[in-house]
Amino acid sequence: MAQDLKDTLYDLVCDTMNFYVQAHAAHWNVEAPNFSELHRFFGKLYEDVHSAVDPLAEYLRTHAAEAPCSLKEMAE
Repeated sequence: MAQDLKDTLYDLVCDTMNFYVQAHAAHWNVEAPNFSELHRFFGKLYEDVHSAVDPLAEYLRTHAAEAPCSLKEMAE
């Protein structure tokens, strides 16, 4: 796999994990008159994103690149 593709995939894993954390935080902290609806929405959203990130990281690993292993790496 070309290095630029590895770098792009690495960034995608990091961005997806960041989005997952944000969606999960929104699920935990939502405050609104329609709390139940938004709580379910954010719950479904973070579950879907979580399901998507594992195959991305595994694909990255199968092509001789390490997946990010810390929050610091993902934030950078």
